[in-house]
Amino acid sequence: MNDTKTDSDAAAGNGLPAVSPDFIEQDFPLDNVVPTRGYHMPPMVGLGGSAGGIVALQEFFKAMPADSGMVFVVIMHLSPTHESTLADLLSRTTTMKVVQATDGVKVHANHVYVIPPGKDLATVNGHLRLHPLEVERGKRVVVDLFFRSLADTHGRTRRRSFSRARMAMARSASSGSRSAAG
Repeated sequence: MNDTKTDSDAAAGNGLPAVSPDFIEQDFPLDNVVPTRGYHMPPMVGLGGSAGGIVALQEFFKAMPADSGMVFVVIMHLSPTHESTLADLLSRTTTMKVVQATDGVKVHANHVYVIPPGKDLATVNGHLRLHPLEVERGKRVVVDLFFRSLADTHGRTRRRSFSRARMAMARSASSGSRSAAG
């Protein structure tokens, strides 16, 4: 008879399960770290920046196939006191439907949603949520806030969306189109 105690025997002697939790979790994945509900929604691509990035956005949408299966959300640092023509400008460069986001709208693949002026934008379970913009002098965090909500809702799928966007742009570039990525 072998007197050598295994880790499992020692754990059981201390009132712990004989099998490590990591081994058990392989068969029963938990949903408390990265939300899996993001895998059941169309992939969402967030594009953020300032007014100086409009030309790059136009080039991006010229190169992006209209049937990529992805949702695109454009978040810009806009003046809260002026009407925005960004949706109109972008709609001239793609056949995808381009609209200014409205509160509570359910997002759809192959659509582009643009943040309206004077608002913070978040994504929650496949919908866009607008909130009044709280302006602090010198701080522009609207893009950061959107990306946090995107990560909270979609979890790991954001990597998959980015990869799909790059692959789609590469296909367009190889067929003669120019891409914003160079």
